[in-house]
Amino acid sequence: MMCGLYALLWAGSAFCFAFSRSKQDANPDLMERIKAVEGTKRVPTERAFINRLARLTESRQQLQRAEYLVAAGDFRGARILMNSKGIFSADADTRGVINDFGVTKAVGEAFMSALAIAKESVANEEATSRDNVKTALSSLDAVLAELPKPK
Repeated sequence: MMCGLYALLWAGSAFCFAFSRSKQDANPDLMERIKAVEGTKRVPTERAFINRLARLTESRQQLQRAEYLVAAGDFRGARILMNSKGIFSADADTRGVINDFGVTKAVGEAFMSALAIAKESVANEEATSRDNVKTALSSLDAVLAELPKPK
C-alpha cells in the first residue's frame, strides 16, 4: 500500500516537472521580443506579459460596458466602472507594455490621454461621453494590436 502511494507521488511530481519545463519555452517569438528590449532595469517574463495582456483585455471589456451604460443614459453606473480597478490599472499596464514589450510610445500615450478624457467626460456627464469612450476603446485596440500574440 505504501509503495503504491509512493510510486504514484513520484510519477505525479515527475509529470509536473516535465510539464513545467516544456511550458517555459512555449512561445519562442515572444521570448525573443522580450530579450530584445533594452534599457529596462528588470527583465520581463512571459508570465508578466500574459498578466498585463489579461488585465488590458479586462479593461477593454469594462470600457465596453461603460460605453453601453453611457448610451443608455446611466452615467452613475458608467462613472463607477470608469473608476474601477480594471480601468485604473490600464494606465499602469500600458506604461508597462511600452517599457517592456515594445509598444510604440505614441500609441500608448494616445490611449492614456484618451482614457483620461473619457473618464473626465463621464464624470461630468457630458453629451460627448460616448464618443470619448469609443475613442479610448479604439486606442486601446491599437495598443493591443501592437503586442505580440501569445501562443
